[in-house]
Amino acid sequence: MKEGDIKTLFHECVKWYFFNRIAPQYNPNVIYVHEVTQCLKKSYFNRKMPIEPITSKMVILTIGELIHKLFQDYLEKKGFKFEVECRYPLENQLTLIGHADAMNSDCIIEIKSVKKIPSSPLEHHVLQLNAYMYMANREKGYIIYIDKINGGFEVFECRRDYRKFGKIVERAYQLHEALLKGNPPNEETSWLCNYCEYRIICKSEWL
Repeated sequence: MKEGDIKTLFHECVKWYFFNRIAPQYNPNVIYVHEVTQCLKKSYFNRKMPIEPITSKMVILTIGELIHKLFQDYLEKKGFKFEVECRYPLENQLTLIGHADAMNSDCIIEIKSVKKIPSSPLEHHVLQLNAYMYMANREKGYIIYIDKINGGFEVFECRRDYRKFGKIVERAYQLHEALLKGNPPNEETSWLCNYCEYRIICKSEWL
């Protein structure tokens, strides 16, 4: 095989793993927790005009998935269940669904791979974990940040907050209404915009 053949093989391997193991399959009667803990406009675009991520982003997402697998076998021996589906019924036959990384009878664990460990847990990660705690009736949870560069890690404890979950429910209704009416929500500008595949079209005049 030639160098070009190996590059093509690697790209196809990453693409296959991403679309078969990571990429979500959306249901019109379901809103997912990850959709409402990120920019609602991005979540709207993900459903209405999905864009295939560039290979480098698929690699990054795949690495994060493999880090989860690293912990799975051992934590399962310690009584944890992995990728636990959490459901919360909303009005008009709408359901809020999330998948907790790891859960036992006492707590929930979310594992995040990052380039730099933050000094405190990021708000969208806290909202995500809090939603799982509320939906699964757990009082506490932990976010584990793993540094992909040097292998360091940090753990942050979070306690269940009903007000934060109320925010999630409100955003779920907002996204659902936007999808039904075909009107994208307002952009939610943050540092995450720099990594969004929709950043170029986000402010286009035709929107």
